[in-house]
Amino acid sequence: MRIFFALFLLFFALRPASAQDSIRISYNSDWPPYSYGVGENVKGVLPDLMEALFTQHLGIKVDHAGFPWVRAQEVVKSGDFDVMVTYPSEKRLTYAHSSQNIVYSLKQRPVVAKGSKAETALNNTPDVQTLKNYRICSMIGDGWSHSFYRKNNIAFHTAKDTQTCLRLVASGRMDVFLHMDAAAKHNMRLSNTTDKLSHLKMIMGDLPFTLLLSKKSSFGPDLVTRFDEMLGNLQSEGSYEDFLAAFNSKTYVVK
Repeated sequence: MRIFFALFLLFFALRPASAQDSIRISYNSDWPPYSYGVGENVKGVLPDLMEALFTQHLGIKVDHAGFPWVRAQEVVKSGDFDVMVTYPSEKRLTYAHSSQNIVYSLKQRPVVAKGSKAETALNNTPDVQTLKNYRICSMIGDGWSHSFYRKNNIAFHTAKDTQTCLRLVASGRMDVFLHMDAAAKHNMRLSNTTDKLSHLKMIMGDLPFTLLLSKKSSFGPDLVTRFDEMLGNLQSEGSYEDFLAAFNSKTYVVK
């Protein structure tokens, strides 16, 4: 696998700068349905979204590639790839320019069992404090949710992954699981819990993703300015939410 990634990066590195007529975007290769698949076989919500934004609205061709998440960030830092779409942390801003407008927001909404007391309570009182009355499931390693619960003094239990939490809630062993829209839908289907669970409308929190352009990219920061202007126009027109909905509602099949 390491040899594959080395050869894949060498292919891009050997192209002359003057010949670069497409933007190179790096993704997490193991984060379905947002992005999954190795190298040029990467698929998912984010590759589809970025393809549409760059080709349809900016007229720029895109080369997409999936890598293990640490490598996906490293290739942007080194300038081997131009762009990634993720949270603009302080560390990432040391080597990348960020768009001002949010490209994608990971909205955290409660997943509960249909007909449960938790469903009734949260629909009647859609407040963070309501969560304190119920058994909360959180994935091991989910830094955002752990921080969220601790900040709000909410006790929680951990499980190994998304599908485990969904099955625990569906079986009544847990009451609430906060999760992202597309990922919840995808994993409810894979865990055969779609008919047993409800993903409620209230948003308990969100993680904003922006476009991050490598400071070593030959495109330069002017690209971020163009991208921001285009995205800002879509958002001000009120069409961007519908634009996003088309990707969030799509069913992605991970082989």
